[in-house]
Amino acid sequence: MQHHLTPRPMNIAGSPNENPQRKEPMPEEIALRAYGYYEQENFPENRDLEHWYRAERELIEERSSDTPPAPWPPESGAGV
Repeated sequence: MQHHLTPRPMNIAGSPNENPQRKEPMPEEIALRAYGYYEQENFPENRDLEHWYRAERELIEERSSDTPPAPWPPESGAGV
């Protein structure tokens, strides 16, 4: 699974900006969730982008809503 990552802004100390209000998820967060979908679906081939974009969309939606995010990983049988 190859993804082109966009460089993140750096703060003065040189570490990535950690803003809890940011709506854009970090690539590591997306990758973790996407891998969870890959596992749940029994390691299918050629679905990496589908899992990546689904994970990214869900993380953005969770951060945009006023409700707390759903627990991750979802409980088995959660309609995935």
